[in-house]
Amino acid sequence: MDVIDLHNHMIAPEVVAFLAREGAHYATRIVERDGRRFFLIQESALRPIDGPMSNAGCASSTWIAKE
Repeated sequence: MDVIDLHNHMIAPEVVAFLAREGAHYATRIVERDGRRFFLIQESALRPIDGPMSNAGCASSTWIAKE
């Protein structure tokens, strides 16, 4: 069976605002790099807050898995 993983991650503005205020309690802070904002989690994991909803055109994407 062919499987296509088709999902996206959306972060509500209220969540971003909450973590901007209370993120230290969760070892998370917001940083800006190259004009983009990211969550920095436990000073090691960097996750984008904004950005494209899809990277389908990216040659390095591995979106289709075969069993």
